[in-house]
Amino acid sequence: RTSIMSVLRTLTPFLERHICHAGWAVRLPGVWNPLRHLRTTAIAPVVPPRALHTTTTHGSSSQSRGGEGWKSFRFAFHMGAGLAFLGATTATVSAATDNKKRKPSNPPRIIISGAPGSGKGTQCEFIVQKYGVVHISTGDLLRDEVKRGTPLGKKAHEFMSKGELVPDDVVIGMVKNKLDEPEVRECGWLLDGFPRTAAQAMALEKEGIHADAFLLLDVPDSVLVERITGRRSDPVTGKIYHMKFNPPPNDPEVLARLIHRKDDTEEALRTRLVTYHKNVEGIVGSYEPILRDINGQQSEDYKTNVATIRAEIEAAIMSCKYGPPQLVISGAPGS
Repeated sequence: RTSIMSVLRTLTPFLERHICHAGWAVRLPGVWNPLRHLRTTAIAPVVPPRALHTTTTHGSSSQSRGGEGWKSFRFAFHMGAGLAFLGATTATVSAATDNKKRKPSNPPRIIISGAPGSGKGTQCEFIVQKYGVVHISTGDLLRDEVKRGTPLGKKAHEFMSKGELVPDDVVIGMVKNKLDEPEVRECGWLLDGFPRTAAQAMALEKEGIHADAFLLLDVPDSVLVERITGRRSDPVTGKIYHMKFNPPPNDPEVLARLIHRKDDTEEALRTRLVTYHKNVEGIVGSYEPILRDINGQQSEDYKTNVATIRAEIEAAIMSCKYGPPQLVISGAPGS
C-alpha cells in the first residue's frame, strides 16, 4: 500500500498535466485501455459529464476547477487512473516475466525423418529454436555414451570397434535414458532420424515412448543428388555449404579448407537412398495418425524454400498436437 501511494504521488502531476487538462479525450494511447474502463466506473459516479465545464480555444482545452465537485473528481481521477495504469503495467511486466520462465505443461514430442540432403538438419535447428525442445540424435548419443564409458556405451563400443551395427536394444536404452532426463521431460524432445526401422518403432512403442508429430521431409531423389554432390563441409566451423544453393563466403582461407566428403558422391548416395526408402516404408505405418508429409522442394530459391518448409512444419506440429485450428476473429467494418 505504501509503495502504491508513493507511485501515485509521483504520477499525480503527470496525470493532471497530460490527462485532466484534456478532459475526456485521453491523449496517451499507452494508458487508454485501463482508462476506458475507468471512464464509466470511476469518473462518472463522482461527477457527471454535464458538471465539467469545458471550453476549447485554438485546439487546446481548459477545465473550470471551481467547487468541491472538481476536487472530488480530480482525486478520484488521479487515484483510479494511477491504480489502473500501475495495475496494467505490473500485469504486463509480470505476464512477460512469467512467459519467459513458464514451461509448457505438455511440451512437444516430435520425430523428424528425411533422406540425406533433405534439409533435415536445417529444419531441426528451426524446431529447437521455435519450441525450445531438446534435439536428440542417436549418433550423438552413441558418441557421448561411449566417451563417458557408461554401461550402454561400453556395449555399443564392442560392436562399433568391430564395424558392426549397434543392436536396437542398446540404442533404445540410450534413447529412453535421454528422454527420462529432467530437462527433456520439461522442455520436450525432437528425435532426429529415429526410429529408422519398423523394429525400432515397435521397440519405442513398447517402452511407452509416444510422439505428437512425425514429420517426413519428402524430396525427389534427383534433387537429393544435386544437393549432396554440391555439398562442402568446413572442418573448422562445422558448417555445411552448397556450392549452388548455399555458397560459402568468398574468403580464400575458408574456400581452401572446405572438404567434399567421400559419401557425398552420387554413387554413395544412391546406395544410401535405397536403404532409406526401404526403412521409411516400414515405419510410416506405425505413425500414420500423426504423420505429416512435408514437401521439401517447394522453390528453387534456397531461402524461400527453407522459409516455406518452416511454415508447413509449424502448422503440422500445431495440427498434430492440438488438432485443427478453431479461431474467433473480430474487427470493425473495413478493418
